[in-house]
Parts: sequence; C-alpha cells; structure tokens
Amino acid sequence: MSVWGPVAVAFFAGSLPGLCFLLWATGVNPFFLDDGLSFVFWAMVLPSLPLMGLAALLAWKGRGFGIGRRLGFGLGGLWLFIVLFAALRPRPSIENTEMLVVGWDGATFQQMDPLQEAGRLPVMQGLRDSGTSAVLMSMEPMFSPLLWTSMATGKPPEEHGIQGFSVHASDVQAPRFWDLVEQSGGGIGVYKWLVTYPPRAVKGFIVPAWLAPAPVTWPAALSVVKEIELSNRLERRSKEARRSGRSMLFDGIRQGFRWSTVRRAIGWKIREFREHPEPRDRRVALENLRVRMDRDVFVAIAAKTDPELLTFTLYSIDALGHRFWAYHEPEAFPGLPEADVAKYGEVVREAYEYADEVLGEFLERVSPETTVVVLSDHGFKALQKETSSKSFFAPKTERLQARLAEQVGPVDVFRVGQRRTVTLRDVTTPLEELVVAIDALKDETGASFYATELLPDAPNSVGLSVANEQVDEARIES
Repeated sequence: MSVWGPVAVAFFAGSLPGLCFLLWATGVNPFFLDDGLSFVFWAMVLPSLPLMGLAALLAWKGRGFGIGRRLGFGLGGLWLFIVLFAALRPRPSIENTEMLVVGWDGATFQQMDPLQEAGRLPVMQGLRDSGTSAVLMSMEPMFSPLLWTSMATGKPPEEHGIQGFSVHASDVQAPRFWDLVEQSGGGIGVYKWLVTYPPRAVKGFIVPAWLAPAPVTWPAALSVVKEIELSNRLERRSKEARRSGRSMLFDGIRQGFRWSTVRRAIGWKIREFREHPEPRDRRVALENLRVRMDRDVFVAIAAKTDPELLTFTLYSIDALGHRFWAYHEPEAFPGLPEADVAKYGEVVREAYEYADEVLGEFLERVSPETTVVVLSDHGFKALQKETSSKSFFAPKTERLQARLAEQVGPVDVFRVGQRRTVTLRDVTTPLEELVVAIDALKDETGASFYATELLPDAPNSVGLSVANEQVDEARIES
C-alpha cells in the first residue's frame, strides 16, 4: 500500500479549515491574500503535519484504510484549484479618482533629501522628478489641527476657526476642498484628516483622525479600525473596546485587512505575551501595525467606493519622530546610551521608507491620469530643553485620576493626543457625579479647567479637553 494516498488525504483534511477560511476571507476582501506562500505554510501546511505523520505511519504499517493514490491526487488537485482560485481572484481597481491627496504629518525635505540621495525613497523621488515640489511654509502655533485645516481650507486660523485641539468638524467655519467636490456632486473619501470628527454621511467615506474620542466613522462598518486604534493605544475599558480581539480581527478582514497584516498582528500579540517588550518597542510595533491597517482599509474602501477625490493622512513619521528623534540625531543629545542609539537610530528613517512604500502602492492603484498631491503640515528639528517651550497644557493623567478617585471612586483616565477620557469603573456610580467633580477643577480665573463631552458609545465615560488652551505666564504659574 502506497503512503502517498493516505498522506495526501491527511494533508487535505488538515488544511481544510485553512481552505474554508481562505475562501471566506477572499470572498469578503479580494485584497486579503497578499502573501500566498506564507498563508499556505502557516494556515495549511503546519496544521496538516500531525495528520500527515499519523497517516504515513499507519500506511507504513499496512493500515491505509483503502485510500488509493488516485483519491489523494484528486483531493490534491482540488486543493490546488481552490488556492489558485483565491490567489488569482481579480482585485477591484480605483479608476474614477481624479485627485489623490496624501498627507505625511511631520515630514520635511531636510530629512527626505538625504534619504532620496541614498535611494531609500524611490517613489517620492519619482514624483519629484516628474512633477513639482516646493517648501510649504508652516505657521505658529504649530498645532496639527489648525495646520491641516489651513491646508484644507486655504484660510488662516482666524478665518477657518480652528485654534487648538479641543475641536469638532462643526467648528470649521470655511469649506474644505472635499466640501467643494461634494457641492459639485462628486464622491469623496477622507481618511484620517484631522478635525473630521464626528463624520457625516457622504457619498463615499470619512474616517476621523487620532483626536476622535470615539470610534465613529462613515460608513459605520469602518469603525473597527478606530476601535483597534483606541484599544491598542490606550487599553481603555470603554464600551467600544470590549469586543474580543478575534471579533475585531474578523471584522477588520471584512474591511480590508490583508494576510500579511493579520500575521504581523498575531505575531506581535504572541511576542507581547511571551516577552513583555518595553514601551519603546511597543510604540514602534503598534505604529507600524497601524500604518498597515490604515493602508489596507483605505485601499479596500477606496476601491469599493471609487470616489472622485481621495485623501489619506499618515501620522507615523510625526508620532515616531516625537519619541525617537534623540536616537535619530544623537549628536544633539549627548549622553545617550550607545545600545539605545544602535537599536532605535533608524526608527525615524524607516518610518519615511514605509510611508514611501505605502505611497507607491497608492500610485499603482489609481489611474495614471490621477493628480497626486503629497504634503506635510510641519517639519522637525532637535530642541534643547532649556530653549524649548511648552505650547499647550498636558496635565498629568495619574494626578487627575487620583483627584477624581477621591471624589467619585475608582476611575480610568486615558489620553488620545490632548484629549482625555475618564471612565467610571463602578457602573453604578451616576455619571452626573463624575461631571460635577470634573467641573469643580478650576483654573486661576475660577473657570472650569476642563470642558466635558458625553460619549454616546461609552455611557460610563466622559471626554475631556482643556477649556482654555492659551498659554501665558500667569497660567503656567497657576
């Protein structure tokens, strides 16, 4: 009795769950299978090895159960057909988009030029060679919400109305460029442009950026990307983050997550569990995962809706620059441990490289006739502590948590940018008591230091923002 028939049947049986998952995933998300060999190995070959070993052993002992080579080859052919069918399924294109606007928050030519000379930003180099580039002057104060709104409206802050971080989309007092496209009847896709929370119903999609206090998107199905962002970054206990990781993962696949992204996410969770990596390693891993998830979801929903205008804003260059610039430019920060410089010295440059890679994929997806604009709100440079200044208040989370706990009992305080969310641990405590305790925190003028915001999707939570973000010596002393 040949062992090949039983082994082939065992392989098919062991890989059957992976085959079924593959058919489902590529059915709901045609972009899912971006690394077929890896998927076959991890989801089909490895699960099949125990069954294949057992089948080979039994066949060798003469217990082949009447399974012939013909049946094995037949099932093998069926397996190959299913895999090729999933791998070769056509992916929808983005043909209708007339303009693609890509934002790189915190990017600057001072960093890009040497990277381009070293051949590390080939896509950006190609755009600059075939198009037009120039230095875009920023403005003070360099608050990202007002800068991105100025670029979107063509107006200064005193005209568009955005002066700080504690803002909503309804506070914008001038039309943004996607509003003009809408007015002309076109479709829009706005992905993580600042000051787009709460999103409104549009012909297309809107996914708010990192200042959004709740995972609300249009359409609502895209909210999973915000749920994962909030839960991974904050480990918050509010209602929207109580879904299981498996539930959010399957929902993410429906909205565009690819196998390579899923594999990295699972690998990171395993590493977190086994190694408990330090916060810096966690920050790098989660920022890179967030970019992958954003890329996946943006491409999928853009292909599905195919609007006339698309925007995508990437924040990893800024986020990693804030935390790793000292290792990127160690000569400006003497005394850094050499091991840390060696470990984190390339983090910022690698963030530029990955942004370039993502940009390249976008260019491959859209039509050659699409007008592409890449822009940034501000640059970066090293500042010594004695010459730097704080341009906004950032109250200490642990102090706020302790003060509120004295008034209303145990609370969790989470931070997203300059926003905070306070969540009651005891669900029987009235939310009104928490609001009263927050309002009792006064500034030097006797006014409430915080402005509160109820969160419909988190009934035990209150959103906080600093009521007055202006900084002067009196407030600092207070």
